[in-house]
Amino acid sequence: MNLDLFSVTVMTAIVASVASLTFILDTLLRRDTGPGRLWAVAFFCGLATTLAYMAWSAGVGGAVSVAVGNALFVSVPGFMLLGCRRFNDRSVLVSSVTVGTLAVITFVAALIEYPTRGSWGGWWAMAASLVVFFGAGAAESLRSPMRGLRSAWALSTVLAAAGVFYAVRLVVFVTLGPQSELFSRWLGSLSANIVTVILTMV
Repeated sequence: MNLDLFSVTVMTAIVASVASLTFILDTLLRRDTGPGRLWAVAFFCGLATTLAYMAWSAGVGGAVSVAVGNALFVSVPGFMLLGCRRFNDRSVLVSSVTVGTLAVITFVAALIEYPTRGSWGGWWAMAASLVVFFGAGAAESLRSPMRGLRSAWALSTVLAAAGVFYAVRLVVFVTLGPQSELFSRWLGSLSANIVTVILTMV
């Protein structure tokens, strides 16, 4: 069975939408505060990311859709990290500034490089930011008191796996380029969407 990028993007959007809306509605119904709201923002960013990428794959928006999608994607693990820090009663000021700064850098990098590199424009900035936030989130979720929850270990595993995946993608992207056989076959957009679906379900 051959999967095209648009079909896989739609599949990812459906899974992400169900997960995101479920968490956001649960947060609103329970009137959760603190970390719950930050995690809800992370899920909302994930939902908006899939919509931006769907728009691009459908030929709508061009550079803007890619830039918005990349910046929102960076915000997903960024707000997951902020939620973990809030849960552990640690300051979120520096982390918040870092999330905002890297999201803006990712957005601008995509706009600047899109004319010459297409949808891969600025991708390196997004991937590097994802590695930082996924890794930091995985570590933060295992700090006390959050580490006392079994679900925190599952969350840490998912964030760590995502961080490793994007770290490998970034290394191959920088050394061999997105057109290389290794990257396009095993680490391209199709693979990334499938990995996203699996990790979201977990």
